[in-house]
Amino acid sequence: MNSKGVFGYGTDLKAIQDLMEKPVKRDVELRDIKGIPMPFMKKKFHKEINHTRFVTIFGAAGESDIPEEKLKVMTDPYDNTTRNFFTDCVLSDPILSPSLDRRISSLYEDGFHLELEDASAKEQDNTTMTEGEKDKEIVEKSTQFDTILQELQTWVVDIHLLDNMKDMSAVSFAQGRAGTLITPPLQELGGKMPLSVDIIATEDLGEPIVDIGLTKQIVAINSDMDGKSILRTDEVVYVTRGKRGFRKDSKFYGTSPLEPILQISKAIKRIYNYDIPEAIIAAYITKVLFTIQDNGNPQSQKTRIQSFIDNFLTTGKLAFAMSDEVTKIDLIQPKVDVQMIDTLESKMADVEMSITGVPKSMLNREHNLNRDIATIEAIQYKRWVRNPEENLLASNYENQLLNPLFAIRAGKKLSEIPLRVRIVRNEPKGGDIDTIFTDNVSETKETEMDAESLSQKDATSTFGASGEYTITSEDGNKYHVSTDKTDS
Repeated sequence: MNSKGVFGYGTDLKAIQDLMEKPVKRDVELRDIKGIPMPFMKKKFHKEINHTRFVTIFGAAGESDIPEEKLKVMTDPYDNTTRNFFTDCVLSDPILSPSLDRRISSLYEDGFHLELEDASAKEQDNTTMTEGEKDKEIVEKSTQFDTILQELQTWVVDIHLLDNMKDMSAVSFAQGRAGTLITPPLQELGGKMPLSVDIIATEDLGEPIVDIGLTKQIVAINSDMDGKSILRTDEVVYVTRGKRGFRKDSKFYGTSPLEPILQISKAIKRIYNYDIPEAIIAAYITKVLFTIQDNGNPQSQKTRIQSFIDNFLTTGKLAFAMSDEVTKIDLIQPKVDVQMIDTLESKMADVEMSITGVPKSMLNREHNLNRDIATIEAIQYKRWVRNPEENLLASNYENQLLNPLFAIRAGKKLSEIPLRVRIVRNEPKGGDIDTIFTDNVSETKETEMDAESLSQKDATSTFGASGEYTITSEDGNKYHVSTDKTDS
């Protein structure tokens, strides 16, 4: 038996066929994995527990023993055709594709850094400790871990972890789940840092294997990657999203946000790729209908008609000559319901943008944009889309990668360390305009929204043409500016 548990090293394991032969519920299918090496498992026999066979699972937090009979392979709620269509939506849909690009670009646009926080910070939030006292306590606890934290900070930059996190966001948005491969696995680092973190292709990410007994957690994931039939939990960051409690097994697969708009995406792609081009042609090209006499020979007449049409199309549509066979010419004036096409496109685009959470101003589709609208849309996007998305990514990478790696580098169990690594968004660096002055419009509007007393100052449809705000110059002087227009 391979005691190291390294993948692909000929682990001497029999398939857990006894488990596979037992009757199971139809809503959970067990795939026959006879003969597939399972390096994340090593078989143990515990005679003192009624001869029940246990499997040792290698995870990010170490080893744990699980009875074989409590392991099940979960069933994907989506078939391959549906998952392929999810991918096609985000690649070729003219609304979804740029919306997702803007959404991903907004995540940690100025990067992030790592900080240490007290492992019991949530409990301490309800105590009488001041922020200064909390900070002092964290500093005292973190002194011995500063070197490790700096090592992790350097590593996340060198490994391009932020790019990987954005890839995870994009793929999980389309599919409801996504995985990142950590190489080598955390339990096999041998004193080194992981060499790479790479997004796993959707078609290579297989079914989760779950402990349905005590923990109800994923213990491994089947894989179609070359050389890897099983992914250990200490070599993958696995993210799920969406309404995970409405279907059996959705907790382990997530739910794609694109599911409600599959037909809308098909329709809007037809509008852009077929209906609008056809409408454009029909709007300025007059159709010509020729009536040609019948000569009694269908095949001969078909050939002559085709020849006549080809000659007409290639020699020009502005003028043509009558032939003996043409008995009548009718002109059909173009008629296009542009308003209907525009309405359908607009309504369906609104639905798709609501799925991604990207406001119209981010896609340059807001035709009546003013400062108030732009500010409110930015605040709403930050509150309901960007912040939750960054929190989703941060929590998964902290729990499945950074904190287990932090414990390994410290040479301790995570439960023995009083601190946890957390991902913190960097504040905007600022550009030329921000360097010259800043205004408090966004802050004011956000405060008003929280207090449900939002005021509207803009009076025109021109961006920034009307409003009240305060600007601060480089020398620190503050100026109140009012751009409201009054009748003279």
